Amino acid sequence: MKRLIVAALLLLSFSISILAQDEDSSQTEAILERLKDKERKHLSRSSHQNKYYKLLVKEQYKQLRNDVREGQFIFDDTLSTFIMRIIDPVISEDSDYFLILLSKSIIPNATSYGDGIIIINLGLLGFYDSIDELSFVLCHEIAHDQLEHTRQKLQHLAKTRKSDTYKKMMLQKKKKNLEQLNSYRKIIYQLHANSRIFEDEADSLGLILYSKLDNNASAPAKALAQLDSTHIKYSDAVYIDSFFINQNITWKDYWLDKPSGLLASYNSTDEIYGFDTDSVQSHPEPLERSKALAPADNSIISSFKDLPPLVRDQITLRLIQCYEYDKRLDFLLYDYLRLFRKDVKDKSQIVKKILHILDKTYTLKENHQLGKYIPHYSSREVLDQLNILRLFLHNIELKDISKMKLELQSHYNLEP
Repeated sequence: MKRLIVAALLLLSFSISILAQDEDSSQTEAILERLKDKERKHLSRSSHQNKYYKLLVKEQYKQLRNDVREGQFIFDDTLSTFIMRIIDPVISEDSDYFLILLSKSIIPNATSYGDGIIIINLGLLGFYDSIDELSFVLCHEIAHDQLEHTRQKLQHLAKTRKSDTYKKMMLQKKKKNLEQLNSYRKIIYQLHANSRIFEDEADSLGLILYSKLDNNASAPAKALAQLDSTHIKYSDAVYIDSFFINQNITWKDYWLDKPSGLLASYNSTDEIYGFDTDSVQSHPEPLERSKALAPADNSIISSFKDLPPLVRDQITLRLIQCYEYDKRLDFLLYDYLRLFRKDVKDKSQIVKKILHILDKTYTLKENHQLGKYIPHYSSREVLDQLNILRLFLHNIELKDISKMKLELQSHYNLEP
């Protein structure tokens, strides 16, 4: 899958503050009111449920309201209009019931919270190249809502919390014995088994909802298959060592040294807690789901609909702003290094962005916070190019960053 990087937007993004641009108190208050109303209606319908269920509902809505107040969502007319045009044929009769929120998260995902609340991550909009693929994912989330999967999940969690086994485990302060660990595993396995069933059900109903749209019949299968290959988006070699060497900047090979010993071999907490990896998957394998949705007759497949250029450009701009917002310097560095290798006339503007990344890296390292935002190298990670950049960002020292900045500024005649 191609990851479109628009030079003009990259150069523009640095000067725009996403927090200032997204600040809209009237929209925030309106959303908070809608969430309060939805919570009130949900609880009024749940008088027969136990206290644990009601507590879970309140916890979910409290977290949603906190996310709204903390600015986790984007108010963007261009993207909101685009999304509503996609799903309107599916939800037209219940359009007032649904509350679609666009999250600043760069992870390609969407989530149904029940009660008509669907959160779409910005990363999902930037993940697919066609309206058709994106349409199916949205239909999938609408299907979750219509099937009331969130309510069923909360009921199961409430039943679990109410159980004597769960209560005894929570009261046990010391290390759990084997019997307790086995009981805990059974609880976790059942929760994830239910989740996998819900995903298959949402795929099936989602396909029916998708059939209401005049879209490519193979898109649902392709959309799910793409989830198994996110690394393709970050497969272009960026040659960070060559970038600095070609600018006459001192380069040290150990900046790309991989970790050794325990850090290199530590891949998952599943092994520590004795979880069976397959049993704690919340979703079935994407390729298996894709096969189940593949159309029987390829001859009736129409062409894919590309995202409109205006929408695509807006997504790109917003993603870059979100990389800044989330302090995802690895993604930012990847995009700027890719752009630098293209035929861009004024490369000094890109160098300014890279200097900004080095500034941010210095600050995070100085405050011992880099690991909070930038993952460490992982031997299981398929995003090879991002892995390389993460090695670099974690291995360079503060004195290296200071020297590197001075040399870059001197080479491009930039003011400190």
